[in-house]
Amino acid sequence: MRRWAVTIAFFIASLVVGFAITYGVTTYRVVAKSPFGLNLSTPVKPIERVFAGMVRLGEAEAVFRDCGTGTTTNLNASSRENLLQNETALINQLRTDSPSAGLTPPLDLAEAILCLRRNGTSVRSGAAGRSQGEPLTESGWPENSEPVLRQALSKMDQSCK
Repeated sequence: MRRWAVTIAFFIASLVVGFAITYGVTTYRVVAKSPFGLNLSTPVKPIERVFAGMVRLGEAEAVFRDCGTGTTTNLNASSRENLLQNETALINQLRTDSPSAGLTPPLDLAEAILCLRRNGTSVRSGAAGRSQGEPLTESGWPENSEPVLRQALSKMDQSCK
């Protein structure tokens, strides 16, 4: 009888240890590959790179939303410039990845928002002299839509959603 109790206790302990190890490894793999988590993996397929880039671009834009807390208005100039440079790099990377993935994300709109955040400085290298409205007209917006986008961006930055 004592031998059965030891065998059952060993079996239950093995199940618990196996479950804990499997849970830990699976959780680490999910967090390591997630763009929200550690982001240790580099997507190989172009479509995966585009989706990961769009998630990162959304995260970068979320930093500028202060939700009424005033956190983005307290950013110093160098921090703000670093954030804008990260967004620029993301947009440029998405421009190179999206054609091979067969996707057309609204990068002109993202560039127009970035131009507004930079007070008129263009994202594209070698694009000196581009006005703030050019990315909007390239994406099919009417000529006079810059004030509307500026107003929408202001409302977005104040929202928490």
